[in-house]
Amino acid sequence: MAIQNMEAFRVSPYATGLDLNRSQIKVALGNYIVDETTPTTIYAGMIVQQNVGNQLIEVCTGAIPFGFAKYNRATAVRGVVVGEYVRVYTGVAAQLSHTNIWAPNANDGVRVAAALTGAAYTLTTDYTIQSAAGTITNAGVGIADGAYVYVNYTYTLSTAELALHGSNFWNSQDDAQYQAGRFTVVTDWATLFTTAYDTAGTYTVGMQLYAGRTAKNKSGYVCADNTEGLAYLGRCFQIPTANDPYLGVKFVGGMVA
Repeated sequence: MAIQNMEAFRVSPYATGLDLNRSQIKVALGNYIVDETTPTTIYAGMIVQQNVGNQLIEVCTGAIPFGFAKYNRATAVRGVVVGEYVRVYTGVAAQLSHTNIWAPNANDGVRVAAALTGAAYTLTTDYTIQSAAGTITNAGVGIADGAYVYVNYTYTLSTAELALHGSNFWNSQDDAQYQAGRFTVVTDWATLFTTAYDTAGTYTVGMQLYAGRTAKNKSGYVCADNTEGLAYLGRCFQIPTANDPYLGVKFVGGMVA
């Protein structure tokens, strides 16, 4: 029986993956194969590459992006929060709305600031994050005791949130598993709304965007500058906000390094 390309999408109450309602995609073929011998987690909206040896799809390490994953190959789902308004007291852990915060490199996946577009506070010096518990603590240096801050972060959906988020047609998050290992990749010019970006970064309209590098533990994620990323992806046309946490990416197409 012929394997058909996957071209359906679901709507989630959480900001996760790609917003396929708004994204404009020219080429997204479902005939690429993920390496099943060395399973890797791929979230929708992540940057992927072809393995130089076996040519199978894997998470991009930052050097030669092939395209963006259109669906998940995962057992969990990550979401994004932008501008959560939290009051922080010195030495007291304040609870964020979600636990299991993505902490790629010493918790630097989190951005804390006095204003949504203001300068960010410094991790450890001004605040600390307990990623698993989903708490933030005022370190009592740059942030006044009892001050309100805005927090941006990526988190893993809980079991209850995942149930509300919904699954694919096979009641799973792993789309490749039920497609004979095939995976849909956006490989050509596209206008994408993704949550797979470095939530510690500061984004402006028109800025250049890069593929996150493995050395920074940000493989597969869009980064705001080339200190965190390597290969050029395109430019930002929408900055993430509290009302719309998706990053708008004008993708110029894969194999651009």
